[in-house]
This record gives sequence, structure tokens and C-alpha cells, in this order.
Amino acid sequence: MRRSKAILTCLVALLFLGSLGPVSLRAEGESSWNSLGVVKPPVEHNSSPSVTKDVYTVTNSVYLLAAEKTELVIYPGESVRFTNDTSNLISITTDAKSSNDIRYDYVSYNSEGKVTYDDLAHTGSASVLSKGGTTVITVDYPYPLTVSFNSELSYAYSPVPALLKKTLRRGESYFISNQAYAGRSIMSDATSTNGKRYDYAVYKEDGSLEKSSFDTYTKPSFSVGDSIILTGASEEPVTVGVPYEGFIGYETDEPAYDSVLLYPGEL
Repeated sequence: MRRSKAILTCLVALLFLGSLGPVSLRAEGESSWNSLGVVKPPVEHNSSPSVTKDVYTVTNSVYLLAAEKTELVIYPGESVRFTNDTSNLISITTDAKSSNDIRYDYVSYNSEGKVTYDDLAHTGSASVLSKGGTTVITVDYPYPLTVSFNSELSYAYSPVPALLKKTLRRGESYFISNQAYAGRSIMSDATSTNGKRYDYAVYKEDGSLEKSSFDTYTKPSFSVGDSIILTGASEEPVTVGVPYEGFIGYETDEPAYDSVLLYPGEL
């Protein structure tokens, strides 16, 4: 009889414990079981953003920004034409400085082909006008030129240089005709201090003389249809130039000025 009561008591105890279910055997909020007794994956308690992810995003953005720049080395004798099809003017930065002897020639055209900027033995940056503007850069000097520009610019190596130019020794002459869209001034490396000089004579389309000067360093302008003859007038050779496109140039035996060497006492 005692044994029957003991067995009955054990059964009641087991039934009571069974009615509590598995929930009573774990701490609240730490269960890996669901109501059906199936194991659930642990829950990660991390509501703050990932620092690593944020740093990667910023770094990636900086990388993409840097990737928008293109760097190109232009070697002596090479010419490159840059084209801008965007709606904004784009600058081309270079390593040409007055202190490092790196130089280049360039000319910029608008979408209609009119010259907007040009220079001989230039240092610093250049610009490419918007909406179809182009710029031609030529390295005609001893050192290569490194340029950096927005990747929105397209570029191609050009068989045509930026400038039509000529170095004149004393007595040598060069004829240039303006067949471009607008008047333009002569470029040269003559300055008030370096002793380089030339004579020039500008003629109208009908052949009449428009203006002239002797032993000068000034940069004369000449209109569409006009022509100019430049003659070297110094012991130091002088370089003159105009944009290559729209101008015709060739050597000539005709000087800007007819001159006669007079000795003391001669008239």
C-alpha cells in the first residue's frame, strides 16, 4: 500500500513538472527554443551602425572622386586635342612652371571654330570651352609635360600642332595670311628686356600697306584677309607664331622693310 502511494506521488510530481513546459527551464529572453520546441538562431543585439562600413563608404567615395581625374604625359613633338561636350568650362592643370623650364604651346577654339585663347611657351593651366569647345596642346620644347584633367574631357593625339610658328634669324622673313574667323595678334617670345626684335609690315587684302614697325618687340594684330611679313632684326633669334588652323604661312625673300647698310659719311 505504501509503495502504491509512493508511486502515485511520483507520478503527480512528474505531471506537475511536465505542465510547466520547457519555459520554466530557461531565463526569460535567452531561449533558443520556440513554443514547439524547435531551436531558433540567436538574435544579434546590435542597433548601432557599423563603423567599418561607414569608413569603407567614405573611402570608396573619395576613391571614385579621385578616379574622375585623368593624367597624361605629352612628350616633345607630340600634340593632343581635347574636346569638351559638357555644359561647363573645364580646366587642364599642368606641371609647366616658370621655375622648371617646362613649356607648351596651346590654342583654344569655341564650338564655332573661333580662337578664344592661345599662347606660345605657356606655363600654368589651360581651359577647354563648353559645348563642343576644343583645345590643342603641343610640346615643342625639351621637357615632357604632365597634364591632369576631368575624365569628362575626351582627347586624341593630333597630327596638327597648336601653332604655326617660325624662328627667325636676322634678315630671315616669314609671310602669314589670316584666313580664320577673326583678327588675331602675332605671338612671339620677344620682350622689352631680352633683346629679341623683328620688323613687320601688315597689308590689307587689296595689297595696300596698313601699318608697319621697325626693330620692335610689340605684337601686331591683323584682320581676316590681311597678311603680315615679319623679318628677324636682332642677333638673338626670335620666334613668332599664330594658331595653326585658319592661317597660312611660308618663308619669303621679301623683307618687311627694305634696308641699306650705311657707313659713316654715306647718305
